[in-house]
Amino acid sequence: MDLTRYDVKAAADKGADLHLKNPFDNEPLMDGDQPVTITVLGRDAKAVQDARKEAEKRHAKGDIDETERGLIPLVASVVGWSGLEFDGKVLDCTPENVRKVLTDPRTDWIAEQIIPFTLSRRNYSGNIASG
Repeated sequence: MDLTRYDVKAAADKGADLHLKNPFDNEPLMDGDQPVTITVLGRDAKAVQDARKEAEKRHAKGDIDETERGLIPLVASVVGWSGLEFDGKVLDCTPENVRKVLTDPRTDWIAEQIIPFTLSRRNYSGNIASG
């Protein structure tokens, strides 16, 4: 068996859609008949690994605190969203807006859903060739 077909980095780099859930009752969030999703890269993705390394360097120098150290790779993992509004406005998925959504006390629960999703390689298994 060729184990290289299980390329976790390539799968993570393609990203996967996380269907957000209501933080109170865990029901899937919908925008009309469409799911509210966030597209996230997996923990093995190059962009996430690069962001993690940069955060580690900056933390070691004392430039950032522990919270920021964790936030930098989390922001790097979010590459898209659908059906998401913030204060009644549709936001483009930019690093600034991702940071805004993930750090606002009203919506910081989203990070609680993203983190375990990105850590599970199973969520990216659809990105590998079967056979």
